Amino acid sequence: MSSIFKKKISYLISGLVFLAYAFYRLYHFFNEATFNPVRLIIALVFFGYGGYAIYTYINSIKEK
Repeated sequence: MSSIFKKKISYLISGLVFLAYAFYRLYHFFNEATFNPVRLIIALVFFGYGGYAIYTYINSIKEK
């Protein structure tokens, strides 16, 4: 039972970490003088995965 609890918490933690990193990347993307589309793509992918991980965590909590 504890492994299920850890797995659900891991979705929340990974989602928050990925969202924080994505916001950090987007902040640097918009405040730098140079344009690097690869960094923008990486930030958007991390933002998407972070949102998905938090969505998965919320849905797993609602099922109970």
